[in-house]
Amino acid sequence: MVGKALSKFLPAGHMPRPVAQNPSIAQSDLSLQSATLKTLADMEMRSQEIQELQARVQKMPQADDQASPGSAASFGWLAGFIASVGLAASVGVAAVRKYSSHGQHGSEPTLGSQISLVPQRTGLVTMKSEIVLADKELEGKIMSVVNATPGNTKSAAMCSQMSAANLDRIRMDEEDGGCNPAGPPFTNATGLGWDTSTEPKNKEDMIDLANKLNPVIGFWDPLGIVTEDTAPETIGWFRHAEIKHGRVAMAGFVGYCVHANGITFPWNIQAPLDYGPGWPFTKELATVSFADISAAGSPGDMWDALPTAGKLQILLVVGFLEMHGESSLALEADGQKHYVRGGKPGYYPKIRGRYPHPVPLDLWDPVGFTKKMSEERKAKALLAEVNNGRLAMIGLFGLICASKGLIVPGLDSLDLARYGGEYMAPFTAGDSILPFVEGMARSIGSYGYAL
Repeated sequence: MVGKALSKFLPAGHMPRPVAQNPSIAQSDLSLQSATLKTLADMEMRSQEIQELQARVQKMPQADDQASPGSAASFGWLAGFIASVGLAASVGVAAVRKYSSHGQHGSEPTLGSQISLVPQRTGLVTMKSEIVLADKELEGKIMSVVNATPGNTKSAAMCSQMSAANLDRIRMDEEDGGCNPAGPPFTNATGLGWDTSTEPKNKEDMIDLANKLNPVIGFWDPLGIVTEDTAPETIGWFRHAEIKHGRVAMAGFVGYCVHANGITFPWNIQAPLDYGPGWPFTKELATVSFADISAAGSPGDMWDALPTAGKLQILLVVGFLEMHGESSLALEADGQKHYVRGGKPGYYPKIRGRYPHPVPLDLWDPVGFTKKMSEERKAKALLAEVNNGRLAMIGLFGLICASKGLIVPGLDSLDLARYGGEYMAPFTAGDSILPFVEGMARSIGSYGYAL
């Protein structure tokens, strides 16, 4: 039975043949191989059962014209489910086959045909180690350093050179492309990059954009941010800020609803880690599950209940993503420009292949939904995204206000869990291990108001 099951999934050349047993083979390896053969046999039996069930489904009478759409959909769903189970079983067998076909235990020739579940190392992964920039002189300077480094550190050299070059650009004079120390909103109107840019750069362009976003309201600017004298750099900065905050608010609104309903992952967020004698750092960590965090109360209480290390990890990752998104080198490598230099507001540069650590997906559009979109379709989708982001910002702020006991029409009657902490304080007294946090925590609630 085992041999029959194995012959179905392994080519003849990879079938195990009787060989002289070498006493150096570990008994645990033999047990593992025996368990593998038994698993393959079980898979063969399940595969036959699935095929029989599929045949039965195909023989079922089809729904007539008077049957409800739900009945026909039920048969289709069942057939699809069966096919999915069969596909999952096939993938599992393929994985076993992959490891089995490459199995080599040691270097002895008598073991060449034995099955092993230990995958062979394929060597170091070669990361992307080249960059294409509009500034060919800078490109040549970066690549000369990268090419002179060993192969296993080329990506690290690329990362450090890009960061150094980006800092040099920031420190340049504004008329040469540098940044005002107070930030892009205060950058002088040098006009660099805007002569060829198709992005809105003046009040007339912003009125046209507002009419596309909402023709009913149109251009509404009660704070007078955009005037005839507003620099294009300032317009680009505010547009990018709105798109980015809208995206964060959309994620935050969904996250608030998920957490407020007690939906959590089933595993631990923190647990003790013991790496042997002499390891003092994580042995005494308390076990904290996602359910423990959820039991703290409102989403605001859940953030306060997070371990300090978890908060730091989140803040550091967000800081890194912010740094990468603002890097003119990373943008230029994608053929883009910074949003204060005539670039596209809301564009986030690719991460894959830019840093030493392997990154399987990009932050923006990780699965490639927009790759085949036309530019017109992308522009229309961006308008919808801006509108949805504006609604999400209003919605998230409404949830925050309602959780503090304020009257918010439509939300104050939902019986949301109240939050007694301070939303503007990222750390509490429980994070006093961090510098300055203890003094900051004493000031919470002492600014003339209490909610």
